[in-house]
Amino acid sequence: MKVPVKVGEPVVMASKFDKSFLRQDFQYPNGSVEDFYLFDYKKGESPAIAIGVTEDKHIIGVRQFRHAGNIVVIEAPGGVLKNPSEQPEEAIMREFPEETGYTPETIIRLSPVPIWFEPANCTVPYWSLLALNCRKEHEQNLDDTEIMETVIAPLETWISWIFDGTIRDSKTIATTFLALPHLGIQLAP
Repeated sequence: MKVPVKVGEPVVMASKFDKSFLRQDFQYPNGSVEDFYLFDYKKGESPAIAIGVTEDKHIIGVRQFRHAGNIVVIEAPGGVLKNPSEQPEEAIMREFPEETGYTPETIIRLSPVPIWFEPANCTVPYWSLLALNCRKEHEQNLDDTEIMETVIAPLETWISWIFDGTIRDSKTIATTFLALPHLGIQLAP
């Protein structure tokens, strides 16, 4: 398949903290050149998110305000890897306790490669992980811009929230789906 090719360097339209909004030209096989607008993180700093599970199979998530949707969503907690050498598991061991107050005993990487948020307009994928045997050790330790609270629900309730639209965050839905076999729920082929 012939695919478009990047033309020139991306133009930064706006930037704040570690995120940028870019304009990038692409030349198509028919010779036309079109510009696309892309969301970008600093290179090598993909986010890692984790579905947390207590010993009695309750799911730990967060209820958080999200600016783009201007809504509060229930989602899996996580954060950005601090540098290209940091592993997703390390990021979750730092971020999960900060955002929830729970510390995981074990972390399982659910995919051998990162998963794309939206490959049409976001240059950065994310890592999906499962945090097992999480124990409450302290209160949340949130950054000034994090508006969230911890949510705990039985696994069955969490899954029902996906099907009834209570959980609408696609990365949380995908990570839950990938975690199910590790939680004793076998998926039919």
